[in-house]
Amino acid sequence: MAPNIRIYINQLAQSSSCFLILLIAASCGGGGGGGSSFVRPDNQVNAVFTPPPTSDQNPEFYRTSEFNVAYNLGAIGAEYAYAKGYTGEGVTIGILDFNFDLTSSELNYAPGSIGINQTFLDMYEAQIGEESSDEPHGHAVAVFAAGARNMVGTHGVAYDANVLAVDYFSGVNIELIQEGSITYHVSNPYTYMTNRGARVVNISIGYDDDDIISNPPQVAEKYVTASPLYAIDRGAILVAAAGNSGDQDPMLSNLEIMDDAVNTGLINSGSGAFIIVGSVDKNNVISDFSDRAGRAQEIYLVAPGEQVVFPFRDENGPGLFIGDGTSFSAPHVSGAAAILFERWPQLTGQAIANILFDTATDLGAPGTDTVYGRGLLNLRAAVEPAGIVGTTISDPSAPAPLGQLGMVLGPAFGDASPYPFNRVMGLDSYAREYYYDLRGQIIDQSLLEPNLSYLMNNYSNLTVSATPLGVNASFYIVENEQSRLNNDSRSLFPGETRHDEQLTAFALQGNSMGWEWHLGTGLSLASLLNNRKQEQFKPQTLSIQHGFLASNGVFATTSYNVSQQTKFAVGIDMDSIEGVAYHPNPVLREQQNRFVSAFQLIHGFNDAVIDVRFGAMFEEASVLGSRGAGGFGIGNGSTTGFITLNGNYRLSPFISIEGHIESGVTMVEKMEEASYFNPINNFISTSWTVQLLGRDPGFKNSSWILGITQPLRVENARVTAKVATHIDLASKLPVLENKQFSLTPSGREIAFEAAWRYQQNKWMAQASIINRLDAGHVAGRSNPSGMLFFQSRF
Repeated sequence: MAPNIRIYINQLAQSSSCFLILLIAASCGGGGGGGSSFVRPDNQVNAVFTPPPTSDQNPEFYRTSEFNVAYNLGAIGAEYAYAKGYTGEGVTIGILDFNFDLTSSELNYAPGSIGINQTFLDMYEAQIGEESSDEPHGHAVAVFAAGARNMVGTHGVAYDANVLAVDYFSGVNIELIQEGSITYHVSNPYTYMTNRGARVVNISIGYDDDDIISNPPQVAEKYVTASPLYAIDRGAILVAAAGNSGDQDPMLSNLEIMDDAVNTGLINSGSGAFIIVGSVDKNNVISDFSDRAGRAQEIYLVAPGEQVVFPFRDENGPGLFIGDGTSFSAPHVSGAAAILFERWPQLTGQAIANILFDTATDLGAPGTDTVYGRGLLNLRAAVEPAGIVGTTISDPSAPAPLGQLGMVLGPAFGDASPYPFNRVMGLDSYAREYYYDLRGQIIDQSLLEPNLSYLMNNYSNLTVSATPLGVNASFYIVENEQSRLNNDSRSLFPGETRHDEQLTAFALQGNSMGWEWHLGTGLSLASLLNNRKQEQFKPQTLSIQHGFLASNGVFATTSYNVSQQTKFAVGIDMDSIEGVAYHPNPVLREQQNRFVSAFQLIHGFNDAVIDVRFGAMFEEASVLGSRGAGGFGIGNGSTTGFITLNGNYRLSPFISIEGHIESGVTMVEKMEEASYFNPINNFISTSWTVQLLGRDPGFKNSSWILGITQPLRVENARVTAKVATHIDLASKLPVLENKQFSLTPSGREIAFEAAWRYQQNKWMAQASIINRLDAGHVAGRSNPSGMLFFQSRF
């Protein structure tokens, strides 16, 4: 005989009839030997609403009185899924059970939910020779899976999911089969539910060995149900209560389903899945009444099912009850599966089941065991990414690890962003898409504080006398103090805020057959091509660190005085762009080569000098100092052709005005490796400076400058990015769309500078004040600064 539900009122046990089903049968609580026991205390369990925290992205927001009326939701970490916005909305859970309350506001019943058909109930009772139970077992099970979160009573795991309730005695999808003198009315609730969109099917009913009637009444018609394999075959996850006999194996009906699924290949090769669920108490100890995993350990989970709270009724009416049963453990897993299906509808039932198995909390003996199977349902872990998460680029089947993504934007790009990096799709080991804010992996050099260390540069700290060959050797020691990264969330490596280095510069200079030449390292072409004799008494200014000729690698220049007014010069420089130390992608830790060549023509007039320079810059794997890796690559290299026009006009014997304008056209070599960014257009960049220079006639060897500068800025760069927008449900792969983004920064830096310099014999003093508006080409950012220093030659 099938087990009874044990009802305890005032500690006195009274039995209540239940039912059994021959062939495909059912027993209360999901197993023989003990149904779902429950107790209604003298004072009913009533949930009183208390205001939660205000942020719905905080798990604490969901720990309401309705949530906390029992321990079960917290035990599986449901609130962490809710805080991510996953509640089962739009997913249908099919529940095959008995005695639903289809009028209840505690459940969102899906269209097609159906109750008892009295004809089939009568037929069933006639064939077993006893009456069935009228207790609302199905309603209680459904509330555990998807009870509404309405601050009344309790709520279920997937509280926004739809429940397609099908009473065991509904007689849906009936097929008549004649065997001998008996007509079988075979109902198929599994095709009924899956045809209506159910991706999860919960059965907290079943039978065991001792539920088989040895001498059933002789009847001409019998009511039975089709095999639950129909649900698995149609891609659904079949979730079944393990049973309440405390046996070492799940109840017989579950073992038969499992064996049939294995024999037909549905578990191993199909898209559906089968999960058997046992019960644990609030301490995560297997319940005494729960059937163990046994030989079903590979598909067995446990969930809260002991001393849980649920809506039920007794002779005193409806209310909240405390009770036990694997019937109540199973819908926890069904609700969790619905939440995963809501978030990742492209996944198969088998994939969802594997996630639940793999993320379960291990209990008992290490690994899968015969008591707890795969472990305790852990919804918190199930919604988190598994394995190495990779971003999709050109090949969705081979994502690049997110940790290797990175980009360094050169100063000319300012705060330009080639892609909305606050929402980049990544795929975990189950091909589930997650969206990440990767702005922290872009090192934006517009975040750097103004670099004033250039003011410390001294042209000649140590000079060796001329040799008989007419060659002078100069040795320079320059402290190059790189700027600090601001304390900004976009910084990839917050701990790496400073990089100090000692830059040693060395130069040989000479004159052969009228050609003056320089060879060495550590000085910029901009300083070498300037008139050194005129420059030595000028204050050093902000403009010296900007432009295409500001690099300071290995250099060679030569110049020739065509006439007293005209000079021709050629210069080359080869240096490297420093890598980002400690970046996880070795590509961005490496130095990249840069080669610059320039031709200069200077012509002097009575009160003016015109200086024209043509040049080209070749960059290896970078674009104006910007480069990326791991899918953020922006080019295999680039070539920039530029022209610079400098002019100086003497307004008086002591005051002159000087101007500089520079413009370049950059052509980017398309990436050969997979990248978001292909291609970048040929774009223009500009810089300019206007300065008023003076020498104080009353203060010997003193000079001053008032200047205004726009550092090198990208003007019209655009990039086409492959953006993964969503997952295609048919192919189950990311859909990549080409979108065009601007690489022009939000602002245009204008720097105002005043500097004064005094030089006497071997020592020099300089004071500088700078105010940068839209500093770093970032709109609205100002950056005033100043410096006062002394310097002595030796």
